[in-house]
Amino acid sequence: MDRVKFDQIVNKSPAAVNARRQIAEWDEEFKNKKITFEDFYDRKKSLISNTIAEAGTEIMEQTSILFAMIRSNFVDRAMRYKIFEPCMCVIDHAAQVMETQTLPAVIKMKRIVMAGDPKQLQALVLSPEGKAAQLEKSIMDRIIHNKEKFSWIMLKEQYRCHPAISVWSNKSFYRRELRDITNPSNTIHNSFKTKAPTEFRTLFDAAVFVDTSAEFDTDRRSIMYELVSGESPNELGHGFKSFKNEGEAQLVLKHYEHLRELGIQAKDIAIISPYNGQIELLTEKMETFTKATNDFSCKQTTIGTAERVQGQEYDCVIFSMVRSNPRRIMGFVCDLRRLNVVMTRAKRHLMFIGNGYLMASSWYKPIRDLFHEFNGNRHRFHPQHVRYTKIELNPVVRNNFGNNFDDFVKASNDPEMKAWCADFVLKQSDPEFQQQQQARRIKKLNLKHDNTVS
Repeated sequence: MDRVKFDQIVNKSPAAVNARRQIAEWDEEFKNKKITFEDFYDRKKSLISNTIAEAGTEIMEQTSILFAMIRSNFVDRAMRYKIFEPCMCVIDHAAQVMETQTLPAVIKMKRIVMAGDPKQLQALVLSPEGKAAQLEKSIMDRIIHNKEKFSWIMLKEQYRCHPAISVWSNKSFYRRELRDITNPSNTIHNSFKTKAPTEFRTLFDAAVFVDTSAEFDTDRRSIMYELVSGESPNELGHGFKSFKNEGEAQLVLKHYEHLRELGIQAKDIAIISPYNGQIELLTEKMETFTKATNDFSCKQTTIGTAERVQGQEYDCVIFSMVRSNPRRIMGFVCDLRRLNVVMTRAKRHLMFIGNGYLMASSWYKPIRDLFHEFNGNRHRFHPQHVRYTKIELNPVVRNNFGNNFDDFVKASNDPEMKAWCADFVLKQSDPEFQQQQQARRIKKLNLKHDNTVS
């Protein structure tokens, strides 16, 4: 039983038929001014409530299994029927549901079974008050932190990702306890209808990284810096910055074009980015590409954030990191749970497009590990390789923002970031500031305890 079927049965019940007849009579009385609108409204509301209760009791008496969204008020309504006494509640994606949202479903239960991954996205809580109250916490979080009081099991076999894709998540989140059941030879190459260019064949291996910080051509690198895409209101009405990256968007569409030319279906590809500004830019470019190629199957390609694709899987995933700035702010990419979602959506091919300098110099060990995983396996590429252009990749990772960040400042539309760059350059002549910077570098090199995933 689900909500749609419940409503359909209620609407066809004799009680509902009689209720509609009675409401029609009251409507005529109201039109003839025999009763007031308040009387009509109160009678109608009371009758509908009683009808649903009467018909619902008969339905729930014959119901053994109930399917519903945990956030739906249908759960609360169903649990109010005394005749309905389920022995077990099964909650899927339990780590993404607020603890308070599960109460209507579990309050009558003798047994609760939950399935989910506490190392991926939690419930979305936007208000500062909600975050302060830790409303994003789920019942699964409580169980994980009180293992001695609950029965639990970790599923240790993964059937989705190619081993080269799952290796980072396995190491960073699951203590290397996951066992790959997938076949290492099952790569995207097996699905190509035509062969990829020999010199760029490895660009289509299971896990590859396109390093935008490797681009030192002045014109080409200037479009690979982040831009503010404007302030947008969130659900609470507060304004927040979003970002976009024109250079990364071009690389995404170029690789997408190659995948389609090689025979990969549009529905088997997902394009992911952490910023709505980039999602809007990618959507616009995809619409242009669709019209230019007259290939309307491209509309089947998913373009969205990690929140949209959690729980989904695709043969190919292209990820655009977006952030690229001298201040080395990585934004949402530093949300390791969100990054874990991104890294585990692809089954056979993942292309990660981002600034390698920011990743290699991150304070977060898992992010540094991710960069070195790509770099160590020789799956780090120059942006021009995506365009099938031969160019040498410098093995040394350096920032490409120009002397005194001049190139970045010229290209940027972010006043705050420009002000930071000017202030940083000014402080370079201050001996005390230089000592502080040196101390920071030494501290980073001599960290005794690396960041770990909480």
